[in-house]
Amino acid sequence: MNMSGTIDIIGISDNLAEVANSESAGQDEVGSLRLLGNLSVGISISESEDAEQRGLSETHQKDYMIEIARHLLVQRATLVYGGDLRKGGYTQLFSDLSFQYRDRADRNRFPFKNYFSYPIHIKLTSSDLADLKESRVQVVKVPPASELSVDPAKYIEPDTIEGMYVWSRSLSFMRARMDQDTNARVFVGGRNYGFKGKYPGIVEEAYYAYRSNKPIYLVGGFGGATLKLIEAFDAKPVIDSNSPFYTTEIRNSFFDYHNELSPDDPVNYDGLNAFFSSKTVDWLSDNNGLSIEENQQLFHTQQLPEVVYLIMKGLNAVAR
Repeated sequence: MNMSGTIDIIGISDNLAEVANSESAGQDEVGSLRLLGNLSVGISISESEDAEQRGLSETHQKDYMIEIARHLLVQRATLVYGGDLRKGGYTQLFSDLSFQYRDRADRNRFPFKNYFSYPIHIKLTSSDLADLKESRVQVVKVPPASELSVDPAKYIEPDTIEGMYVWSRSLSFMRARMDQDTNARVFVGGRNYGFKGKYPGIVEEAYYAYRSNKPIYLVGGFGGATLKLIEAFDAKPVIDSNSPFYTTEIRNSFFDYHNELSPDDPVNYDGLNAFFSSKTVDWLSDNNGLSIEENQQLFHTQQLPEVVYLIMKGLNAVAR
């Protein structure tokens, strides 16, 4: 971090960033840098409980994500993420990158779009919004789901069963909206427990992306929920409903309350596991521009250059 609190971005892509921001950025000779200009790429990432067991840390994960995001921004893709403004979080990281890789000639272009679900966006201040705009971040405030009888201007804590339900439905509504607005999605790490929604955030975002046959890139080196998605190709469960987190009294109460109020869209761990197990690496390969072997590489490698190369190769293939 520098003195202003933003991230200093120094590394192998700086020369490309300079080209992208130069007067010649629209010329034919750098047309390859604009190849992804029509793509909105969703990013699904959060800390992984088992990253340290794999010899990695959250710092490593952020370093990986910075480099992936930089390549996307240089090739003029729009980053899409759903998150809050916690200090040191990914919204802040992507905002800093968006500012540093902004198009200085076009102030109306926003390289990063951040979705804030209800009620999280209620706590955004005018100062927050001004800072995000200055960083060329397009803010999307997603309203409460239509079936919720809530005051859209009132903040609700997720500290009761009723509050947990409001948050869960709102997060699901936001994730479905994000899926409609993205062309592809990259998955890295992700927690399996301790989440506030219906399912782990990365798992639910994967559900919507799989259902709409989006190009999907699963970076498995950090473990976490992304590794669970990869293991589902071998018919292993994405959700272990017998684990301690899922068997607590409050989680069981939430399960019953949610399914009573939303019988048409219930929490269904067995159904979710069956859905993911029905997918194959062949299906993934057909959609994401990578061969089966290349997807297997992405599942297992911890080498950053290889991860970046494979994601960019796949996206360039599907963008044509």
